[in-house]
Order: sequence, then C-alpha cells, then structure tokens
Amino acid sequence: MGRLTLWRFISEQWQTIKPVEKVDLTGKTVIITGGNAGLGFEAAKHFATMNPGRLIIACRSEEKGKAALSKLSQDTGYTKAEIWTLDLTRFASVREFADRFEREGGRLDILVENAGIIGSTSYEKTEDGYVSILQTNVISPSLHTLLLLPYMIKTAEEHKTKPRIVQVSSDVHYRAMGKKNKKFADQSNIIDALSSLEYHNQTPLNSHYFDTKLLNVFFVRALQARLAKYPSIIIDAVNPGYCYSGFRSSLSGARAFIDHLMEMLVALSTEEGGRQLVWAAVGGSGSEEKLKGGYVSFGKVVEPSDFSISEEGQALEEKYWNQQLDILKGVDPRVKQITLRSLRLCANIEDGLAQRRCLLEDVHPQRAIIILVALEMAYDATLGALEIGILIAGVLFGVITAQVYIHHQCFPNESIWIKHGMVDLMWMIELGHTICVFHAIYFYTVTHFGDKDVIEVLPLSVGAAVVLHGLVLLIVQGFFTYRIALFTGKPHVIPALSGILMLCQALAVYTLSAQLITVATKSLKDFMDKWEWLMFTVLILRAIADVLISGSLVYHLVHSRDGAYGSTVAIVDKLILWSIETGIVTSMLGILSIIFYLTLKNTYAWLALLMLLPKVFSNAMLANMNSRVKLRNMSRSEVDSTGVFALGAFAAVPFGPVSVDVRTEIESDARASTYETSWTENASSTEHADQKKPELTV
Repeated sequence: MGRLTLWRFISEQWQTIKPVEKVDLTGKTVIITGGNAGLGFEAAKHFATMNPGRLIIACRSEEKGKAALSKLSQDTGYTKAEIWTLDLTRFASVREFADRFEREGGRLDILVENAGIIGSTSYEKTEDGYVSILQTNVISPSLHTLLLLPYMIKTAEEHKTKPRIVQVSSDVHYRAMGKKNKKFADQSNIIDALSSLEYHNQTPLNSHYFDTKLLNVFFVRALQARLAKYPSIIIDAVNPGYCYSGFRSSLSGARAFIDHLMEMLVALSTEEGGRQLVWAAVGGSGSEEKLKGGYVSFGKVVEPSDFSISEEGQALEEKYWNQQLDILKGVDPRVKQITLRSLRLCANIEDGLAQRRCLLEDVHPQRAIIILVALEMAYDATLGALEIGILIAGVLFGVITAQVYIHHQCFPNESIWIKHGMVDLMWMIELGHTICVFHAIYFYTVTHFGDKDVIEVLPLSVGAAVVLHGLVLLIVQGFFTYRIALFTGKPHVIPALSGILMLCQALAVYTLSAQLITVATKSLKDFMDKWEWLMFTVLILRAIADVLISGSLVYHLVHSRDGAYGSTVAIVDKLILWSIETGIVTSMLGILSIIFYLTLKNTYAWLALLMLLPKVFSNAMLANMNSRVKLRNMSRSEVDSTGVFALGAFAAVPFGPVSVDVRTEIESDARASTYETSWTENASSTEHADQKKPELTV
C-alpha cells in the first residue's frame, strides 16, 4: 500500500544508508539545479568524483555559485564544473538558461531538478503571476525539463545511451491533498486554484509544500507515459529522506522548534540525502524499466501515495498535466513544438474515444459536447478539407499509373528520352509526391491523433511534397515552352517570357519549400505571417504561366488552321479543342487555389488544391501523349509521329517528323483540278511549284 506510517518513516530514517552509487561519467554532461548548497551540492560533489565531461550547477546567485565551485574543487579536485544562472521564480530566467544550452550545451545525459523552496507564511506571487512555492517547485522545473528534453533525446539517439531526468520529490507527498486541499484541486483550473489567496488562507501552510511534491510525482509519471517513442529516456521522482539542510531555515516559531527536534531524532546527513539523488540518476542498472515514471526512495522503487494511484488521483494528474502544458505553451512556443514532435497527447491511450476523454475529462459534460462539436467543425475546415484533397490526389495517381502503362503498351518504340526521361521520370516524381501527401494525413490523424494543436504546424513531408511539385512544373512547362519556341520561330518572345516566369516560379517554390521545412513545421502561423507574400506570388506566377502557354498555343493553332483544308482542318480543330479544354482545367484550378487562399486561408482548402495540381498537370500531359491513337484514326488523316504532346497547359500538338496525307480539291489561279497533295514538316522543296500548298506550322 502507498502509505507513509510513522513506523515506516522512522525505520527508513534509521536504516543504514547504502554507499553512493558510482559509474563512469566521462564525456557525459550533468545538470543539477540548486547545486550550490544542501542536497544539490552534495550530489554535485558525488557526480564530480565520477569525472563527467561537463558538470553544470544551476543556481540563482552567481556569487554563491562561485563560492560553491571553489569548495567543490577543493573537496574533489574536479575543476570542470560550471555555474549557470537560473532563477525558478522567473520564467524568463528558465528561457535564458535553455537558450544558453542551445548555444553551448551539446549533449545532455543527466538532469536533476533539485531546486525548490518550502514556502512562506506570507502570500507572495512572482512576476509571472503565480504563488512562489508553486512556480519554484512545480511550474518552472517542468518548463526547464521540457525545454531541455530535445537535447536528451538527441543524446540518446546519437550516443545510444539512456539519459535520465530526476525530479526531487518527498515522502510528504503521501500527506498531500487533504480534505481542504481537494476542494481547490476539484476546481476547473487547478493551477489558478493552488495560486489563489483563498487556498493560501484556508489550507494548512505545510500542506502547500506537500501538494507541490505530489504534483512533482504527477509530472514525472505523465511525462514518462508520453515518451513511448523514446524508450531510452528515463524519468523518475526521488525522495531524499528527511535530512539536515538549510532548506528549512526560513521556518520560525513552533514549526522551527518541531523541525529542530526531528532533525536531532531522525534526520539523515545532507551527504546521505545527496546519495539518494545520485542513485536515482545513475543507479538501478538492469532494472531501468522499473525506474521509468517511478518513485524512488532509499535506493529502490516504491509505490507512491494511494491517492496518486487511485482513479481520482489519476484524473487529477491528467487534468494537472493538460493545464500546466497549456500554461507552458504560452510561456515559450518551443514547448508546443516539443510536445507535438516528442510526446503523445495522453498517457495509455488505446483508442480514439479515450483520446477525446483525455481532452475533455476536466470539462462539464454539457460543455464537453459543445467543445466536441467545435473541434469537429474546426477539423472539417482543416483536416477534413486536406483529407479530401489527398484522397483525390491518390485516385489521380492511380490514373497516372494507368496512363503510363497505356503509353508503354501503345508506343513500345518511343524514343528513350521520352519514354524514360519524361514518362517514367514523371511517374517516379508523382510516386514520391503521393507518399509525401499521404504521410501528411497520417501525421495528423494517426501520429498526433486527437491533438487539437497539431493543425497549427505542417509535417516535414509537406515541404518535401512542394519540392516535388516544383519539379513537375519545371518538367512540364519547360518542355512545352521549348516546343512552342520550335513551332513559332523567331523572335521567341512568348517562349522567353514563359522561361522567365518558370525561373521565377522555381526560385519562389524552392524558397517556399525551405521555409515550410524550417518554419511551418514549428508554427504555421509564423510561416504565414512571414511568408504569405511568397505563397501568393507562387500561385500568381503559376496561373500566369499556365494561361500564357495555353493561350499562345491556341493562337498559333488557329493561325495554322487558316491555311489547311479538309480533314487537316478537323485535326487542327481537335487540337484546338483539347488545348482549350485542358487549358481551362489547369488554369481554373490555379485560379481557384488563389481564390481559396485569399478567402479561406484559415482552412486547409487551398492546401488541398495544392496537393492536386501536380497530379492534374501530369495526367493531362500523359492523356494527350496517349491521344495520338485517336488522331491516327481521324477521318482520312493519319498522324504517324514520335509524339503528340500537350503544350503549356497540356494541349495536344504534334512534335517530331509529321507526315499528313490529305486529298483536297484546290482552285488555282490557272485551273481547277483534283490532285493528291503531300507535305511534311521537314519539306524543303515541292514537285509542283505552280501549285498552292497549305502549311501546318504547329
């Protein structure tokens, strides 16, 4: 049973304390908060004897820290210890510590959250608006731990080690959440309730410290449960025992007398208490699974309080975790990214229903229904729209695959650069694009299922999809711009303008993809605030290029039609019709993406259209390539060539050697007669110079 009886307390305090656990810390980094005095200093001395690569002692006073360094060096001979300033009563100080570690820290193997206070008889709030004991003992250490967590994960992955986080708690947590205290814990916002003046005045003063130690246990268990993706990270709470320490020097009156009496009767030495912190940080080799989320007391994992493991206690733990996490996300935006990338939404979640209960367990049932409806509405406009777009993109990829198969079957003698350099390469790019977009929906609906904040970031795969999207545009528009240049002849005004638009598109798209990967994966809002103009520029450039190429093609086909007769006109008319139809599809889709972006930028509808665009481009191109079979069978005309392609926005036109046999009746100036006319695109002379011949200049 998780109870602290008087007999258990006395027997633990009077037992023979095991020698300090010793391991080799060469090359490893250790951080201990409050390491300039008391238990923290004794633990730091023990760590120093294990030769860590770096030993960082975090404390409020730099002056006291330097004095501690001098004594530590004198007692142990270790000279590599460092003093870093950390004031847990200020969130700004915690952020500054994390910023410094990002610049100078490197690896991190052991983090001991030891610093804390016992509280005061006066009601004192920090500059951040929380009662001092709650912020110092609970909220700031949690922020500190979460901001340093990525470095421990990175250390575990790169060095194949098992980093540990140790949160100093106490056996007094067994006496936490008495009847009066529970009244405040049952309020909708537990953090605000425990920071209120009513809580300070209406509950026993020593119980404030007890409650913070229970919240330490809650944090350890909640964080460990959410680190399933990183099984090598170990987090535990430790009871150092009742020790001689300056920790209780602020007590006065009867409390000070009772404390002094207990110290004489049962207290451990400060050094013996420091051993407990060290054991929690390096001990228990071979039994690491038991340590995960465990409560360590005197060198072994024991059961925490009955309340903490009861259904009521577990519900309070989940509520406390969610509310504290919301606070910390507001304190430092990095917390949101860390939780999205590294943590599961809830502990022990097996199904979607449990996920939603986890989100709403602290909400009144009637309000829970309203919140669920609101979440569904938000998901309809974001994940719902994106999912529909991605599913359609999957169907279109299936059509692309069928088009590629048809091309290989119908045109086995196609030139290698077209068959493999265009058709097969396009299929491979589209395969990669499809994998990326489906990973995006997996990221939202599986990896971070139920997390209401996940829609505020984009996965890395979206940035990769944009890179592949750009490749499709370059290949398709580049090829058709080249064809227009061949067909129209000099001066190459339209092709040159199209080439400039393509170059601008390429620069914009790949700049955009880089920012999607580096910024949008952390905050979509930050990305949109900074790079919205570039997104809009990409959409505009693509629409202009598409309309320009399609319009140019239609113009030149109409011009070519004026000199043709009979079934040649039918072929040209068919090419014009295909140009208009496919041009309208791609151009309208591009224009719609602009409209959606301008009017629905708070949804993912515009993003869904972006997922579809490369699929539409590729399908239209392949469909027109395969349409050569129809042209060959049209009326009395035969198109026998190495290819008919869609230009610009994918209008079908012949390319390569083209032979067209047409029987026409032509009235010349001298006579009217029936004869057979034959010409080729490469013809340089004729057999009948006196006859008027049509020209097909496409």
